[in-house]
Amino acid sequence: MKFDKFIAHYLYSQKEISIASIGTFLFDNQEAVPVDVDKTNFFPTAGISFQWDKSIATSPAFEDYLFSSIKRPSTVILADFEDYLLQLKSFLGSGKSVTIQGVGTLHKVNQTGEIIFSHGGVSNEKISFVTYDSEKYVTVKKPPVINKKKVRIFFGSALAVCMIAAIVWAFKTGRIKFPEPKKEPLATTKKEIVTDTPITVQPFNPKPQDTSKVMVPVNDTVRYRMIFLATKYREKALKRLTEFIPADKIQYDSAVMKDTLRYRLFIYKKALATDTTRLKIDFEKLFKHYIILEKTE
Repeated sequence: MKFDKFIAHYLYSQKEISIASIGTFLFDNQEAVPVDVDKTNFFPTAGISFQWDKSIATSPAFEDYLFSSIKRPSTVILADFEDYLLQLKSFLGSGKSVTIQGVGTLHKVNQTGEIIFSHGGVSNEKISFVTYDSEKYVTVKKPPVINKKKVRIFFGSALAVCMIAAIVWAFKTGRIKFPEPKKEPLATTKKEIVTDTPITVQPFNPKPQDTSKVMVPVNDTVRYRMIFLATKYREKALKRLTEFIPADKIQYDSAVMKDTLRYRLFIYKKALATDTTRLKIDFEKLFKHYIILEKTE
């Protein structure tokens, strides 16, 4: 579930909201909020400020606001909100900007780990180069650099292929012929070999092959757990497990992750170590959720 509109509505009405491990947003009412804010792409250009605090907890009054606004069990709402925060922090940790609709955009400074805020929305993409001061946060993309050496190699290879193809075509059509070799007359006289020592023939005893140095191909694939749900709430994990039909490939277990007991849903997948990045992206698209890779024994 996406909680952006609930965060924005609560901030506009209560002027302050704290989000766990992220920080506190403040709204000083300098800019008027549209009445039908859900149907507009509204981002305040002023009035919202942010204070980073990685040890802060979510405002209890905001949790009560969620319980009264969403017609679902409170444990399920808290579990969904925890997944929302986990995915938000995972995107920030990987160097991506995260936009909260109606509030603004969060960025993470990799050198210090500090989370900073800017007004408006941007696309969630990896930040290539960052300059930061106390007043603003600017993302600058470096222009692409053309490798002239690779261009020369490409055109040279293409020219060589064309020349080889032309030569082969000329020989096949008979435009170019190989010169016939000259025939030399066969010798009619025999030469006798004279030797004073007898010729002995040594028996051929091939050496046995050293099997210890034979290269044996090694299968270097590794078995991974592709974890797409890790929650503190057991009923949520079991509920999600029943949503997969058939569910024979979906695995369920519990394990301690970062000092917290988590109930996890995952599947096993064998892959080369070099293919884990592509495999992780494909499964994130399939499950529409952040994937945690875990190597099995």
